[in-house]
Amino acid sequence: MSFKHVKRDKTASSVQEDVNRQTEDSNETALAVADKEENPVAQEQGKAAPAAGAALQAVYRQISWLGLQTQRYALRFYRHIERYVRLPFQMARFGLRFVFVTVDRYAFKTYHEAVDEARYLRVEVRSVRKNLKRCVKQSPAALFPVLGHYTAKAFRRHKKLFATLLNTALPIAACVLLATTVAHWGSVTFALEVNYNDQNIGYVANESVYLEAEKLARGRIMSDTQQAVQTAENTASAGSSSVQAVNLSTRSLAAEEEKPAQELIAKPSYKLRLVSIDQLTDADAMSDKLIEHSSSKITNACGVYVDGNFVCAVKNETDAVSVFDKILNEKKTDEANTIADFVEEVSYVQGLYPDNEETVWDAERLEKKLRSKKAEAVYYTVKMGDTPSGIAQANDLTTKELMAMNPGLTETIHVGDSLLVSNEVNFLRVKIIKTVQRTEEIPFETEENKTSSMYVGRTKTVQEGVNGQRQITEMVTYIDNVPVSTKQVSTKVIKDPVTKKVNVGTKSKSSYSSGRGNAYSSSSSPVYYDTGSVSTRMMWPAPTAHQVSQRYGHNGHKGMDITTSGAMGRPIVAAASGTVVYAGWNSTGHGYRVVIDHGNGLQTGYSHCKSGSIRVRVGQKVSQGQQIASIGSTGNSSGPHLHFEVIRNGTRVNPERYI
Repeated sequence: MSFKHVKRDKTASSVQEDVNRQTEDSNETALAVADKEENPVAQEQGKAAPAAGAALQAVYRQISWLGLQTQRYALRFYRHIERYVRLPFQMARFGLRFVFVTVDRYAFKTYHEAVDEARYLRVEVRSVRKNLKRCVKQSPAALFPVLGHYTAKAFRRHKKLFATLLNTALPIAACVLLATTVAHWGSVTFALEVNYNDQNIGYVANESVYLEAEKLARGRIMSDTQQAVQTAENTASAGSSSVQAVNLSTRSLAAEEEKPAQELIAKPSYKLRLVSIDQLTDADAMSDKLIEHSSSKITNACGVYVDGNFVCAVKNETDAVSVFDKILNEKKTDEANTIADFVEEVSYVQGLYPDNEETVWDAERLEKKLRSKKAEAVYYTVKMGDTPSGIAQANDLTTKELMAMNPGLTETIHVGDSLLVSNEVNFLRVKIIKTVQRTEEIPFETEENKTSSMYVGRTKTVQEGVNGQRQITEMVTYIDNVPVSTKQVSTKVIKDPVTKKVNVGTKSKSSYSSGRGNAYSSSSSPVYYDTGSVSTRMMWPAPTAHQVSQRYGHNGHKGMDITTSGAMGRPIVAAASGTVVYAGWNSTGHGYRVVIDHGNGLQTGYSHCKSGSIRVRVGQKVSQGQQIASIGSTGNSSGPHLHFEVIRNGTRVNPERYI
């Protein structure tokens, strides 16, 4: 952009400002004249109607004044905005023009020059081609000197064009070369070339791949005798004192059979090579090549693997699958929500295998192998000084597991006893997973409310408790029909338990006679606990212990266990008046026990009394509330408590019905 154009733009802007200023001045002059002069039409109307004319004149003046003021302020606002906006627009226009001129001068100019020079070169090439044709006709021997002359002349005359082409072509060629190099080296890797018997049998990523392939190949050649040795070794490691070593003849036979198997697989040699990734060989394919290049007869078969260990090969996979399905179907049941599967992982691998009887089996031989024992049952003969816990620890068992494996086993064992310390294990185990549902009772809780309207030792059931029910869904896993684990899936409450509410008396006790003492009196004189009034029901047999640890009927329990914190030595009283028919040691697990006969076929029993605390004797008559003994933990007891029984006509009944 030239300075002439800028000056012309400034002149046009100045003229526009002058015109705007003159327009504003003329508007102000007109507004002043309108303020001083009266409208002729308004004067005429004023003469006709003075009131209406005055009103119209006032409206006209206001409208005229408003229009002129609006125009005045609009022009001022425009000039104010133009003052700030005009300069940025002018700068932007100048910048765009500068960029366009620069680009046109350097970029497009170079392009146009290159195009013009290329066009000129093309014209020269046409002229040279005509001259060369004429030279060939007139003097063929002078063709190459003439061609060299024109070539040198072209480089001298069009040096800039060729330099531009070279500067453009070299970066493009470099990018193409870089992309090609990256693509090539990205698709190749360093690998080991495996040479086996002087033959290249493939490439592996590292030596561990070949070693794995060699292990697979040896496993395919392994005979059934060697597998028997492995089974015997597993049995020997089970901890049995009767199995001390593996049969030497079996070992020697396996060793003889292993020699040709080792000779079949020679030691390879490796070379480092650069290969493409798709040329690498995995362990399975390499094992096929090892067997293929070995000196043995080979065949294409299906290998059977159990837990990754080679068992045998069969001619086709269908034979092997049918054998496994047969064993599995025998264990399946028609029960719903039942899943059957093998414990071990079974896999089939198609490949090359040695064509011999030790490796390739028929379906019958495979089935016989699968039904065999992986490990036989192991028994331990008890010696002098052995204990169940010591035997269990020596055989990596817990005492509980040892007891479960030997039903009827107690802490008392005898020298010469034979104990099972390891179950037999089938070669192929079947697991059954069953989804079962069972209903379980939810024990109700007992809520005790203390009340001063009843004496100590008296209780009253306000609301009977009712056990609730919940449905438990579990997944039970059986291995060879033996349950091994249980996993709880969900729990659903079917019926909520109802809390038992009992009122417990707190009213102070009093004595029937001067011989009555407190609850913890060590005197031999009778001790009583007030029953409040003559009652047809029994009183609570432990006045200072109200916690029921086990109720009647729970797991076959024939009484009610009563305890509390610090229960040892708390008093036991007669639940009702009667005659003592038993007082002393009971050898059936009740410990020190008292039985009172209340007549009409009704008796009460008090078991696990504290040693030396019984205060009554057989034949003695006792009153309701009289202390007869103290709470203890004698006999078959897990802690201090009173085992209270109510016996009706020789049958133990629920004591809570009588209290």
